Amino acid sequence: MSEQANLDVMRRAVEAFQIGDVAALQALFAQDVVWHVPGTSSLAKDYRGQAEVFVFFGRLMKETAGTFRLENVGMLANADGGVYVDRVRAERKGRTLDVMLLLRVSIAGGRITEGWDCFHQEHVWDNFFD
Repeated sequence: MSEQANLDVMRRAVEAFQIGDVAALQALFAQDVVWHVPGTSSLAKDYRGQAEVFVFFGRLMKETAGTFRLENVGMLANADGGVYVDRVRAERKGRTLDVMLLLRVSIAGGRITEGWDCFHQEHVWDNFFD
């Protein structure tokens, strides 16, 4: 796909995530999507398939009592996918999370097929979700 087409997929995906539009996410993610979450927290693992990935997304909201917020700072795309630059904020158990996230995604056939979360301060993310 072209850079512009992939950028459009990425924009629609971040907008759907921000408003919790699961139907739109289902249309934008491949059935066999793989999502990589690094670190040592209870959330760290490779999630396989839409069901596991969307349970992970839901868990972000549940663990933070709905305070999890993703602010997109920028996006870059190429013919194979792209990179998001995001600011992630949340509150949990009296603590506040505020970290930058680089999210690399692969896109094929207009759907996100794989994602790699890369946190600027992974230890802060890990401590927050411990």
